[in-house]
Amino acid sequence: MIKAAELLFKAPKADNPTILLMIDRNELEDQMLKNLAALGLGNLEHASSIRTLNKLLRDDYRGIIVTMIHKFRDMPANLNTRSNIYVLIDEAHRTTGGDLGNFLMAGLPNASYIGFTGTPVDKTAYGKGTFKTFGCEDDKGYLHKYSIADSIEDGTTLPLYYNLAPNEMLVPHETLDREFLSLAEAEGVADIEELNKILERAVNLKNFLKGEERIRKVAEFAAAHYRENVEPLGYKAFLVGIDREACAHYKHALDQFLPSEYSEVVYTGSNNDSRLLKEFHLDPKKKRQIRKRFCKLDQQPKILIVTKKLLTGFDAPVLYAMYLDKPMRDHTLLQAIARVNRPYENEAQEMVKPHGFVLDFVGIFDKLEKALAFDSEEVNAIVKDLKLLKVLFENKMESKAPEYLGLIERNFNDKDVDTLIEHFRDPERRKEFFKEYKEIEMLYEIISPDAFLRPFIAPYGHWPSIKGEPENKFGQHYKNTSFNSVPREGISAELIDWLLIRNQEVPEDDFQLYRDLLRIPNDLPSLRNYYSQMSMVDEGVGGVLSALRQTGQMENTLIIYTSDHGMSLGEHGFWGHGEDTWPSNTHREANNIPLIVKAPGASGKGRVDDRLVGTTDIFATVMDYIGADIPDASHKSARSLREIIEDRETDWDNAVFMEQEGTRAIRTREWLFMKRFGPTSFNFGPELYDLTDDPGERSNVADDPAFQATVETLSGRIDEFFSTHSNPKWNLWEGGIVKSNSTRPFLWKEAWGEDWKPGF
Repeated sequence: MIKAAELLFKAPKADNPTILLMIDRNELEDQMLKNLAALGLGNLEHASSIRTLNKLLRDDYRGIIVTMIHKFRDMPANLNTRSNIYVLIDEAHRTTGGDLGNFLMAGLPNASYIGFTGTPVDKTAYGKGTFKTFGCEDDKGYLHKYSIADSIEDGTTLPLYYNLAPNEMLVPHETLDREFLSLAEAEGVADIEELNKILERAVNLKNFLKGEERIRKVAEFAAAHYRENVEPLGYKAFLVGIDREACAHYKHALDQFLPSEYSEVVYTGSNNDSRLLKEFHLDPKKKRQIRKRFCKLDQQPKILIVTKKLLTGFDAPVLYAMYLDKPMRDHTLLQAIARVNRPYENEAQEMVKPHGFVLDFVGIFDKLEKALAFDSEEVNAIVKDLKLLKVLFENKMESKAPEYLGLIERNFNDKDVDTLIEHFRDPERRKEFFKEYKEIEMLYEIISPDAFLRPFIAPYGHWPSIKGEPENKFGQHYKNTSFNSVPREGISAELIDWLLIRNQEVPEDDFQLYRDLLRIPNDLPSLRNYYSQMSMVDEGVGGVLSALRQTGQMENTLIIYTSDHGMSLGEHGFWGHGEDTWPSNTHREANNIPLIVKAPGASGKGRVDDRLVGTTDIFATVMDYIGADIPDASHKSARSLREIIEDRETDWDNAVFMEQEGTRAIRTREWLFMKRFGPTSFNFGPELYDLTDDPGERSNVADDPAFQATVETLSGRIDEFFSTHSNPKWNLWEGGIVKSNSTRPFLWKEAWGEDWKPGF
């Protein structure tokens, strides 16, 4: 408006015009005057009263006049009939409505009217709307248009994404449509006051939204969403209730799930308010303080609970999420959700706000084209389903990640490092890589937690629980540790082949499950986190041992310290274990586990025994020490370790057997052999490692003709072992089921038919 006024004021063809700048709020009036003064424009007047405005126009004042629409009340007709009067109207979709607009146009019958609005009312067919008042020959109805899509492209606003809350929290469709969306009065609602009048009559709708149990559920859901999705990003949120009473109830409910200082209620109080409403009355100073603190990243509150105030004209770039529990439409909806589309950057915190987000608890966004009465292209530019972020993430993982992963061909050895250094010598390549990485990382954080991401965290299992800096007391202990002993290898070429085969071979219904190429690096912060958590385990074990000593039970206790599996920390290009590195691997790092035993009465220095034992042997060992027999011992694979523990002579078969769904394996002193389930389209073939010449298990010789006799012998031993010791009911390889949910059910359905299903 100011720029248009300046151009008109200085244009020779305007012939010394009168320009009225009409705004709709007092605070904007003061701001407008200051901005105009800063431009150094002469001939500037402030029509602060009806009398002043009438006098300026009657006296044929030439220049710029700043005023408000209510100053035209009772203005005489034909007060000034000049044609070079230009009226520039802010918020034109509502400012000229009613009798005040009639006074204005009667008083200045030959003036030109230029309306400015971000939310035009397109209701010409009903004899009203912005285009009826400010229409022109252009078939689009605009003299000039700067769309939301333009502003997003320029970076002055951000795209908006939405998601619907669970169905049980959404307003029933028929109630929402009957009491809100279909109301004629709701067409072209221009401000929050008109909206609230409509909602006052929506009795059933309000009763549903304000139900005590529902408010508790919504508060719990919003609190969890904030904690899991918004707070980790560092941003803040609005919770929008249908009215002030709902806001008060939401504050009480939210305090059950979040610290009370996290949230504040902001609404305008009245002397006639109930005790509940008066509980959250704020004086003007406190309101200003809350607004100011909310706009700062490192200060409370983190969530503002509002219903009317702050839904228009309040800019807080740190505001990222809106929990919408108030039915809105058209301009009120657009203006409200626009609170979250302001850009925000913080270099110190490495934060760049990607977009705004709305979580809809009403169901408005389920009928978006009806709720936003704008051109459909405009609607699509304004808000998009969060599902599109998943598509974007997936596309990036498929189109961007392979380019960088292809640079690693040799398990991240020195030659790979040289290749990477040479590739990223170009600063533009480095810049592009960091840009893509940060975008993927941000998308991951925004979508998480979500089952959609499960395939993308392979082959790096356990990432969510250890990602980032440690938050326990042992974190400082590892703060400066470099972990040079951890290999931190790149993704193996073999694993990439598996992934590519998987993408080609997976049936269409399961295709989504395995479209993954996320390569989260096993970075130092996460390694420190992992090891600090291991220190927490050690501390717990120490506490148990201390209690045994203090109670005098140490000498009477059999102590076994072990775990259920190992953990690959980059070896062989894996991060994780078991099915996280599908097809499962049985490499030493993922399966060798601590087994430390102290027998009752044992004292003195311990010793190390290198015989191969398995966790199934622990059961037989405990039974032996307590003097109990193992039922059906001849059919059990468990072997008591007592003779080994007590260093007595024993005839011990140095072999252990392992199984993880589609992988079975045998390890002897000389060999590691992995046998895959087959034949199926997922059969990735066996693996054989010569542990004498290849103790690092780097060279798979299963297909080497020189080792075929060994393959046949070890394969036969695996078949014999599982045939002897497997319960047919649970033997997957022979058509059985599993006692828990299978991570690869489609594999077994392909083998045993569509009727196959897990045990539970």
